[in-house]
Amino acid sequence: MPPYEKSMEIMPFKQRKCLETRKDEVCTIRSKFPNKLPVIVERYLRETKLPLLDKTKFLVPYELALGQFLSLLRCVNSFSNIKLDAVLVLS
Repeated sequence: MPPYEKSMEIMPFKQRKCLETRKDEVCTIRSKFPNKLPVIVERYLRETKLPLLDKTKFLVPYELALGQFLSLLRCVNSFSNIKLDAVLVLS
């Protein structure tokens, strides 16, 4: 496991970035993509069976339902080389 994945597993996103930084990022993202919603997806700290995601930040269209988003995440996790049209992945 690369060191960045291990550090991501230990420290949640809220602790890695302060509130002001997160607010600034959301404002810039919403100005660039007004019809998309920025979403952070992380694995629960005590979860051991689910694999780690490559990315934690996603831009999701407002009209995408939660079930559709979850199925997209499952597809991304099982087929990491598939490019998604409905969800933009932030680096």
